[in-house]
Parts: sequence; structure tokens; C-alpha cells
Amino acid sequence: PIDHPESPEEFAARLAAATTSAKVEARRQALHNSLSFRRRVRPHDPAAKSAEEARQRLCSPAFDSAQELAAAIGRPLGLIMRRFLIHQGDKTRVIDDGKESGSNDIIRTVETITLPSVAWVAAVATQWHKLFDQQQRRHGVSPADRIPPPGLAVGLENITNAYRQIPCANPGDTAFAYLDPSSGHVVYRCIWGFPFGLVSSPLQFSRSTTWVSWVAQRLLAIPMTNYIDDFIIVKAQGTLQRGGAQNTLDSFLEALRFLPLAEKKRRHAGPLQRVLGIDIDLTEASLLVDCAVSLRPSPTRVEKVLAALAAAKEAGSLSRHIAATLSGKLQFMFSSTPGRFGRNIIQPLLDASDARGGTQRFPRLTEMASLLSALLAGWLARPCRLQVSATPGRPVLVYSD
Repeated sequence: PIDHPESPEEFAARLAAATTSAKVEARRQALHNSLSFRRRVRPHDPAAKSAEEARQRLCSPAFDSAQELAAAIGRPLGLIMRRFLIHQGDKTRVIDDGKESGSNDIIRTVETITLPSVAWVAAVATQWHKLFDQQQRRHGVSPADRIPPPGLAVGLENITNAYRQIPCANPGDTAFAYLDPSSGHVVYRCIWGFPFGLVSSPLQFSRSTTWVSWVAQRLLAIPMTNYIDDFIIVKAQGTLQRGGAQNTLDSFLEALRFLPLAEKKRRHAGPLQRVLGIDIDLTEASLLVDCAVSLRPSPTRVEKVLAALAAAKEAGSLSRHIAATLSGKLQFMFSSTPGRFGRNIIQPLLDASDARGGTQRFPRLTEMASLLSALLAGWLARPCRLQVSATPGRPVLVYSD
């Protein structure tokens, strides 16, 4: 308990003193010098992408100094993050390095996110069978005369500029800097939403999408869940026009003017669907006998993962960026395995993505790469089947050689 809580004015004064200390100023100067040096060492940086975000009003205009930025937003600045650019297939993304700035070291989160697994779709199918079976029993239909439930379809929605859509209460904590190659000067901006690279961003952003899923389930009768910024939706085939449940969700968010959906990334519901790198087959999910949901990783994702693992195994080292990319792609795949096997098998990747510095060497990397390569190649050749039944019980994903 706090006997004498601070007034808002006292807290603001203490915050301003903490963010203008000699240690913070020294860090800012070191970042400025480092970015200025990159003019001669590495001229490529994210100026164009940042200018595009400013035109979309996702971040502030550019300023020549941290003091000018602080004066413009009317807030003291925290630790300033270095912004860099990464390539993801045919697109680019800007990352604000909260690890290098020290921002992630001073963030303490008391909560965590519980993300759905690929078994969630099978759980919905199980409940669908159970409800349909109860309805027929209630109407006195004999076991011999029972009919299978309507088929199911799964669809996918994605949010446009997801992390940027939720405003941050203190934009002084989302300040970043980079070198503008056109002027040769270090530029300072701040993001109005959440930055990629800040450890608290996934947790804080997921509050919004989790709330949307909660409302959609209870008020709009849409069976759906969310994986960070992706909405996974299951619906009965033939009950609504194409995209009915997805159109309802779109209209709901549009009415609230909240979290706009990306039309280009929409995948209309169907019995065969690719969800976050997993090919889901619901064609046998409505059978009366031996009904199941089949899962298999997409061939393109397996090919990319195996190529990256082979390169890392040959080199005996792994960069932090590649490790983070691989762990993100594999976590959803292995999230349904029993006994936390999925997380344990990719633990070296998680260690590598959390490591400081650039390329790291890890003694378990070779063994992990060999095991993952064998598992993914076998899974690609033979899909996993999650059994669906009207009797109570949770679906279990079982691997066999």
C-alpha cells in the first residue's frame, strides 16, 4: 500500500527527471553518433518506409533532434530506439530495436498471452458434432436414422497495419531514430501506435483483438479466435452467403471504426484452407464415422524453413533475425503437440532470437535442425488427423513414425 501517493504533477516531474538524466542523454548521444557513422558504413536505411508511415499518419513528422521531437509532442522522451529495415519475401518491414536501446530491459509484464493452436479448429468441429447430436436426440431421432451435421468451412481475416492501429498512451516511449540518406542527418520520429521490436507490443495489442473475438463469439454468434492480428473463423457451409460470418465481422468493426481488416489478405471460408502456414482439411469433419480434421504444413513454408535450417546447420551459427523468423513460423505448427514438445523442440531458436548481438553459435543447433528437418519432411508426406467425436473429450494431436 502507498501511504502518500504522488500527485499527477509530482509524477510528471519525476518522470521528466528520469528521462532527462545524464545516463539517458549519454545513450542518446551514443545512438546519434552510431547512426551518423552508418552514413559511411551502411547507407541503406528505412527513410522511405518511415516517410510512408508519416503520410498515413501512423507516426510523427521528422525532427532533427530529440529535443525538438519532445517539444512537439509535449512529452519527455524515454529511451530512443534505432530503426532498421528487414525484408520479408516481397515486402519490407521496419523494426524499432527495443533490445538495443534498453527499452525491453526495463519493461516488466505481469501477464502473458494464451494463443490458440491448430487444434482449435478440431475443437470447434467436435463441439459442432456434439450440439448436432444433442439436437437429434432431443427430437427422438434413433441412432440408425441420424444424419451427419452440415460441413464446416474455415476463413481468415487480417488487420491492416495491425500494431499501428492502437494508440500508445505515452508516445515519448515510442521514439525512434534513423539516418536519412538524402540529407545525411539523423532523423527523430515517434510512432502513435505500438512499434515492432518492443517486447510489450504483442501483449498490449492482443487486448484489442481478444476483445473483438469475445464480442463476436457471444453477441454475433461467430465461432472465431485470434492469433495476435489474425482472426480465424469457422462457419457451417451453406447457411450463409459466401463470406457471411466474415462480412458480419467486417461490418461490426467498420461500425465501430476500429481495427480495419485487410481486404487483400482475406481468405473466404472453405473446407480446404491455409491458415498461418498450415493446410487445414475439413472435408471429413462432418462424417458420422471416422470423422477427423487433417492438418499438414504448407509445402512452401516447409521448403523455406528447411532451407534456412540447412544453411544454419552448415554454418553452425544463426542470426537473431533468422532465429526469430523461424520460431514465429514454427510455433503455430507445433503448438498442439503434447507435453510441451513443440516449444521444447524450438527452444534453441527462442534462445537465439533473445541473444544479444548478431550471429550466434549454439551447441544444440545441429541436433535441432536435424530433428526438425525429419519431422517436417515426414509431416508433409503424411498429414496429421485430429479425431472428431460427439462424445466429450478434447482432440489430441499424435505423432507416429
